[in-house]
Amino acid sequence: MSDKRRFTRIDHDAQADIIMNRHSYSGHLLDISLKGVLLNCDHKLEGLVGQELEVIVQFGSLDHGLVAQAKCVHQEDHHIGLEFTSLDLDSASQLRRVIEMNLGSSELMDREVNALVTAHLQE
Repeated sequence: MSDKRRFTRIDHDAQADIIMNRHSYSGHLLDISLKGVLLNCDHKLEGLVGQELEVIVQFGSLDHGLVAQAKCVHQEDHHIGLEFTSLDLDSASQLRRVIEMNLGSSELMDREVNALVTAHLQE
């Protein structure tokens, strides 16, 4: 499989939940980028690819968690890849902060944001 990623993926261990059809499923975050997350779900869920759902990530010591609407773009066993479709302003700020802390450079973060804006303009 070719790697088409344009965004830096940050390995990060955090509690994560997905909510789908009024049911909540717990797991943990494996990595995160400005575009989405990779989760390891505690339950093996079937047929998620293409489904819209909500994802909640608790970053532990940080003030607020991330709440996002997302679409499942790939699934393999317990691993679920989600692409963000909508973030509220607090969650977007939290996401930016987590990624910037891990990148260690505001210049690298600016490149990530510019790549995200360019990707959305091309859609």
